[in-house]
Amino acid sequence: MAVRADKTRLVIAVFDRGECLCRALSDLTSAGFDRQQMGIAAVAATLVRLQNGAWCTGSACGEVADAVRQVETTPTRVDDQFVVVTRDSLWQRFGCFGAAATDALFTANWMILKLRVDLTEHIRKGAVVLGVSANDFGQQRQSTRILLRHSSHRVQTHEFTL
Repeated sequence: MAVRADKTRLVIAVFDRGECLCRALSDLTSAGFDRQQMGIAAVAATLVRLQNGAWCTGSACGEVADAVRQVETTPTRVDDQFVVVTRDSLWQRFGCFGAAATDALFTANWMILKLRVDLTEHIRKGAVVLGVSANDFGQQRQSTRILLRHSSHRVQTHEFTL
């Protein structure tokens, strides 16, 4: 079966610990992924903890500091907090957040509702969701392995055509 060139491939992981997020971002950068391929989503209070260094220590934390400095607030709210995402990242390109917060704040119709609800609950509890957009199957496999090594929870992979 031929793989379509316009297929979109995403890998999504949840991080409860800043050190693990730092290592994942560092490993992804070392593997050749660029900032446009990675996106962080969390409630604003979680990103403040990241910015203040309270969630991450060690040499890999520079990757998180760079990513957190380039964020924008979405119109989506969870428990009276706005969801914040990395500016110009995959979250905007693939329509992941809508204005209304429901049980599933991820509004992307390419993602199964149960998975959207699960990610919403992780964000509500203060975790960071990291998404990686892979250019091809090799990058998808590579980023999946990196995220599996560092993530606090299971890793999701998605393939779809927009």
